[in-house]
Amino acid sequence: MTTNKKRLAYLAGILSSSIFGLSFLFSKIALENSNSDVFFLICSRFTLGSIILILLIKLRLLKSELNLTILKKTLKISIFYPTGYFILELFGINLTSSSQAGIIIGLFPIFIPIIGYIFEKENYKNIKILPILFSILGIIIINIEELSSFKINMGNLLLIVAVIFGSYYNVKVKKVMENMDSVSLTCGTIINTAICFNIILFIRQSLNGSFSEYLYYGNFKYLGSVLFLGILSTVLAFLFMNYTLKHLSPVIMGILYNLTTLISAIAGIIILKEVLSFIQIIGLFVILLSVFLSCYEKREGVKAEVQRSV
Repeated sequence: MTTNKKRLAYLAGILSSSIFGLSFLFSKIALENSNSDVFFLICSRFTLGSIILILLIKLRLLKSELNLTILKKTLKISIFYPTGYFILELFGINLTSSSQAGIIIGLFPIFIPIIGYIFEKENYKNIKILPILFSILGIIIINIEELSSFKINMGNLLLIVAVIFGSYYNVKVKKVMENMDSVSLTCGTIINTAICFNIILFIRQSLNGSFSEYLYYGNFKYLGSVLFLGILSTVLAFLFMNYTLKHLSPVIMGILYNLTTLISAIAGIIILKEVLSFIQIIGLFVILLSVFLSCYEKREGVKAEVQRSV
């Protein structure tokens, strides 16, 4: 892999995490301007994303060998992520505080190498410890005011399983893409996820005896938020993320994931006029430092990592 391609992979990872960070803001706006719940919003997001991807392929604007074989090959991995991860995260966040959820979700850099060793016998001998430590430290500093009340409950356990599912995807997806391009993988996982969420939503609404939620369109703020979530947060962000996972170590992507906290905080300050404490600002700078350290490499160390990532 060339240096330019490696830089492009880093850029794609940063962009995907940045878009994911903005998704929290747009999800909040959507929910504040509708009567629908988070589950329906997630279902709408992946359904729209699937439609957009199919249209792009049909119009030949996106090259992919999308077919039933691709859907079958990506079904197992899509059950873990995004489907399983989003369901567990949804229920987990509802059963714990946002600060505790932030700490647990920020543990991706730790869980990814552990899951990689258990399931794929990966040996991350060139792993960068310092960026991982700074990444976790930044998350802890941001939520340090409520750290004293941290305890293990059902919500936290669900979130830990969600992180394990997401980490498994990060590790396994690299092997899947040995025989599949990143675009086809993205299409397969998103479409499978949309199908799963629509099946679950259909069953839920059948039990409730009402399908009116399917007919809800909301106002312009709601529609605009859904468009962002469906097109940018689902299609574009997942394309960027899978491109990064194809060319870089999943551990690096795990560190970049925590950039979502930084972007989410900045968006909250600018758009929602939220106020951060001084200690939280320090935490955000520590996360930014971890991203810089993960991207920075000495010239003599580049060759080994490049060979490993090919």
